[in-house]
Amino acid sequence: MRQDSSVVLRLPAHVSEAEGRRFVEERSGWVLASQHEMRSRLAGRLELRPEQGGSMPWLGRACRIELQPGVEPQVTAEGLMLLPAPESASPEMQRHCVRLGLDRLIDREGMPCIDPRLREHSARTGLAGSALVLKDYRSRWGSCSNTGTITLNRRLMLCRPEVIDYVIIHELCHLRHMDHSRSFWQLVEQHCPGWRHWRNWLKLHASLLEF
Repeated sequence: MRQDSSVVLRLPAHVSEAEGRRFVEERSGWVLASQHEMRSRLAGRLELRPEQGGSMPWLGRACRIELQPGVEPQVTAEGLMLLPAPESASPEMQRHCVRLGLDRLIDREGMPCIDPRLREHSARTGLAGSALVLKDYRSRWGSCSNTGTITLNRRLMLCRPEVIDYVIIHELCHLRHMDHSRSFWQLVEQHCPGWRHWRNWLKLHASLLEF
């Protein structure tokens, strides 16, 4: 099943088209249920349109992009994401300016937002790392080193606060279990009972890693 919920059936050379059709018909209930589930998930996906008048998330909130020359990157109380860009910027330049402006915004707001959350969860769980680092990852949301350094993806600033909390707790639990064993997930469950929901949220919004 594709990301848009359409279905593609690939048949081995020795299987006829008629057999393939029968196979799909016999499993039509499963196909329809899976399509419904995927469409429901897609309906809740945050939109990424890095352009003038487009949309980008900030702390899980969909913000409308407003590009202005010389403006300081910021998110207003009204949900506007103000980012600097030349007045006559081409669509390609607009996308470039959105990325640059968003990086500046995260540089300024990321650590002041995430570090207190880490300290709060460390105090609550009794799991304390040695340092916090924010960096760009393209394939994961965080990591925990054997020296206790917690490294979190800067793009967590685009995610919902509850998701940030889940990722923090996930990495803190690695201080006790440096694996994904049953004991590890039991510890995550103890400190973040809704972790499955937020893990699914991250899977649904994996495109945030690629922006």
